[in-house]
Amino acid sequence: MPGRIASFFRNLLRKGAVEQALDDELQSAVELLTQEKMKEGLSHPAARRQALIALGGVEQVKEQVRDSRTGAFLDSLLQDLRFALRQMQRSRALPSPRSLSWRSASPPTSSCSVCCRL
Repeated sequence: MPGRIASFFRNLLRKGAVEQALDDELQSAVELLTQEKMKEGLSHPAARRQALIALGGVEQVKEQVRDSRTGAFLDSLLQDLRFALRQMQRSRALPSPRSLSWRSASPPTSSCSVCCRL
């Protein structure tokens, strides 16, 4: 349990260092797989491509690791809250022009549909 708590705070407070460590680890895994594929007789570009396919893509692996980290739910919640606040700030300035344009467009449309039925 103390390890999980320490991991939680490390993931929360030292996000840059944790991301860099993950990136370094994935790059070394790709390089090792590339070397193995080159020993099988593939060229460097083909071996690297096969290594990336075997891993399932670097970005996909990063997302899986991020989602499984301790505290990922809190990070996701904070991102959602920041996004909601940005959207609320944006929508305060624009509701009246947006609603006015929608309201002004609906009467001609409804009257046009009445005329077309006759």
